[in-house]
Amino acid sequence: MKVGLAFSASVVLVLILIGAPRKACGSNEIRVLAQGCAMRERELERLVRLELASVVDAGDHPESYSVEIRCRESEVKIRIEDPLTNKTLERTILAPPRSEPEPERLIALSVAQLYRAAWLELAAEDAPPLPPAKPPLRRAEKEIAIAKRVSKTILGINDTASHWSLGGGLGVHARRVQTVLPNLELYGSWAPTDDSYWFLCSLGLELWGVSRAHGFLETSVFRPGVGVGRELAKYGPWSLFVEALVGADYAHIAATAASPGYQANKPVYGWGFEASLSPGAGWRVGRAFRIEILLRTGLLAGTPKAIIDQDKDLSLNGFWMGGDLRLRGFL
Repeated sequence: MKVGLAFSASVVLVLILIGAPRKACGSNEIRVLAQGCAMRERELERLVRLELASVVDAGDHPESYSVEIRCRESEVKIRIEDPLTNKTLERTILAPPRSEPEPERLIALSVAQLYRAAWLELAAEDAPPLPPAKPPLRRAEKEIAIAKRVSKTILGINDTASHWSLGGGLGVHARRVQTVLPNLELYGSWAPTDDSYWFLCSLGLELWGVSRAHGFLETSVFRPGVGVGRELAKYGPWSLFVEALVGADYAHIAATAASPGYQANKPVYGWGFEASLSPGAGWRVGRAFRIEILLRTGLLAGTPKAIIDQDKDLSLNGFWMGGDLRLRGFL
């Protein structure tokens, strides 16, 4: 009996694979019952008959098939009564997402796949049980995207809209090694789509006094700049990023005190060009804030040099390094 049944299964499979022509629509009766499905039930029944007919019409004798489709929440249970083997085939699959344009066709294909898989199992010797149904790759990707959107909606996060942020920071910048300037900076950014990249502008101010053998110099650097930022990696609330800026710096150096016998010269001031690259790490605090640490390195050129008699001249030009601690607030 088992040998004969396996032989019959093999014949059916061969006819399916070589594309045997279908018989008349009345050769097999296919009854379809759909319950609880939020879709066009008549269209679902029509497509199930169409897809299943390509399989069952390969048999030699007319039979009566029964297909039940029951939808419950996010699952669809499929049940097929096979008259050839007197077996009941069952499988539970994920319900098509609401954005799916043709959910009826997906269900109908799943019905036909279940029937084909049952005959493949029967035709194979010592065949393993049918594996649980897996959604097609296209559907799996859609469901992941839908799950992300749902979770972000619950949390009130909208990562598809533009984001603005404002912030401020404190740090120190070492220019030409001989001059260390505290840095105060205001910061603004705009991300056009999400937080993966952003455009930024900044206003920085560095102020410090530099001592020389015969006097004291006050130095200041006003640093407006624009640039771009890019997120490199994200681990929960933590993220790694890098920012690149260019700007026109205004430097001012003035002597405020001189030793007896020396006279303070007039201040020197002027504009220069600066470019910098800043890798950083950030920690998101809730939805509204992020604390960031940046390592700064850059090049300043073109600002004037202070000439000092009998001492080292003072210049802010050249490579510099520094570090900033910044707080950003998202609007």
